[in-house]
Amino acid sequence: MQLFFGLAVTLAVNVYAQGDAAPATAAPRASASLLAALAAVPADPAPAVLRNVDAKSVGEHYWVCNEKHLELFQPTVFNAKGLLLGVGTDQMYTLAGWQDPDILLLTDYDPWVVHLHQAYFALVRAADTPKKFIALWSPTQRATSLHLLQPPPSTNSGEKSEALTQRLFRQAGGQVYYHLLQVQQRMRSAKVPCWLTDQAQYDRVRALVREGRAIALQADWTRRGAMPTVAQVLKQHGQMVRVAYLSNAEDYLQPYPPEFRAIVRALPVDAQSWWLRTQATGKSSIDLRYNIQRLQNFANWLAHPQVKLSRQIVVRLPTSSYDQVQFAETKGAQPPAWLIGKAKLP
Repeated sequence: MQLFFGLAVTLAVNVYAQGDAAPATAAPRASASLLAALAAVPADPAPAVLRNVDAKSVGEHYWVCNEKHLELFQPTVFNAKGLLLGVGTDQMYTLAGWQDPDILLLTDYDPWVVHLHQAYFALVRAADTPKKFIALWSPTQRATSLHLLQPPPSTNSGEKSEALTQRLFRQAGGQVYYHLLQVQQRMRSAKVPCWLTDQAQYDRVRALVREGRAIALQADWTRRGAMPTVAQVLKQHGQMVRVAYLSNAEDYLQPYPPEFRAIVRALPVDAQSWWLRTQATGKSSIDLRYNIQRLQNFANWLAHPQVKLSRQIVVRLPTSSYDQVQFAETKGAQPPAWLIGKAKLP
């Protein structure tokens, strides 16, 4: 079927269909001990070079999301509760507004993105409505926002002249402001309420921040460091990952490194846990492909060495025009036989 948000959006289901999943277990509420343990996870070191699919964009920071149809994920994550784990910037708060998670764990290997989340936290605390929050990113309120971003007197920011979060806000604040206005407009056109258009959803996100249930961690999904520790902490506290979102980061992993495989397979999940991904399309579409997969299934697929990259998982659907955006679910507890052949599991 097709939905129209000013663009034709093609909804389809991938051909990998091998049965339904088992009933899920209930995720416990966040405990103080779990939050403390997550906040204490040691950060990974900053990478020498920021990866990118396009060689021309290596080293580029991503201050805002470039995915124009995140509303396609809304039915999957709606009211899913549990823990929301992912990478990126503003899109994580959009997902959180829909999911209403107990914990929002924001990970990124780019330290500038982690500091941008600190700016989000400070401005969300200060603004009790979406309108006020967006206004704090505007050029007319820069002085007010920079004051709100001042570190406590006891904080050693590591910079003599100004805190890194303030420096980042000066550089990226204008871009974030105009992007948030665009997100508002897109979601209203799609008729899908989000945290920037709906007060109840904004209140959910604000509660996560004010109650310390939103945590930003410098973590690299290709290292034996922060993410394995996160998985261990979650298991020890009986907390399921309900939704994991990696944007199009899998495009950078060609082939999947063993560290990434181990991290995904170590995450505590159940039959209601989802993996959300997007995939670059090149010139085949004006937007990315959107894909969902049961996290249990994705972990199973990664047990097979023949599954080397996301393009073996996300099927390219036929498109009749450049304005069609693809959304599909990859099904199947195991990859199809044509992909794995008779090879043994590692």
